[in-house]
Amino acid sequence: MSLMFTAIPRESEYAPYAPDFKVLSRVPLGAEMLIEVSSLNLRIKCELVGMEEDHFIIVKIYPKDINGNFITEDIRESPCTVLFRHSDSLHRFKATILNMVMKPARLIFFGYPRKLENLRKVNKHRFRCALPTMSMFGTDIIELVTTDISKEGCRCRVKTSKAGDKKLYQAIEVDKIVELIVTPPDTGDPFKVTGFVRSTSKKTDEITFGVMFAGMARDARDKLDRLLV
Repeated sequence: MSLMFTAIPRESEYAPYAPDFKVLSRVPLGAEMLIEVSSLNLRIKCELVGMEEDHFIIVKIYPKDINGNFITEDIRESPCTVLFRHSDSLHRFKATILNMVMKPARLIFFGYPRKLENLRKVNKHRFRCALPTMSMFGTDIIELVTTDISKEGCRCRVKTSKAGDKKLYQAIEVDKIVELIVTPPDTGDPFKVTGFVRSTSKKTDEITFGVMFAGMARDARDKLDRLLV
């Protein structure tokens, strides 16, 4: 490929280890979660709005999440996985839907998970690069540059003006779900990656933030794998 990558050490890939089953009780209300329904090819953004420990958890689908409009009764019978980030770790569990409420807010009641998969850092590599990238924060489409990437995450940089950087920086919150449209220059074939913001930093004229990938569609994962070959 024509795009040059340089491998540098990074602790950014993840492997399972013994879970802390009390971690859910420490997740604050409002924490962002990602529901993945592979059989229906759906990835739905939501936030934690309530729980009764050992009984159920309640999430609210974001009003602006278009995928939430495609929820039907079929989802009740479909295997779901819920992903969330807490204390610099990615967690996931298989979810059983107990009930759904569509009005006045779109709520899903999940059975309290009996098994929680916890993912931790292991030493792998990332690749320095300069990939044109776009994302949306609030109602604004922002042009970014992905400056390094691995199979499990990336780091992005955005140049800012003094007039708009404060608002943008406040919109890029740690643990928020973000979608990035990455375009490899050699193919020009863009693909979308989804993940959680894991870190942010701000200088006078730029903002950088790290993303931990989660819930990526299979075709996007295939394109990322080909990019890193």
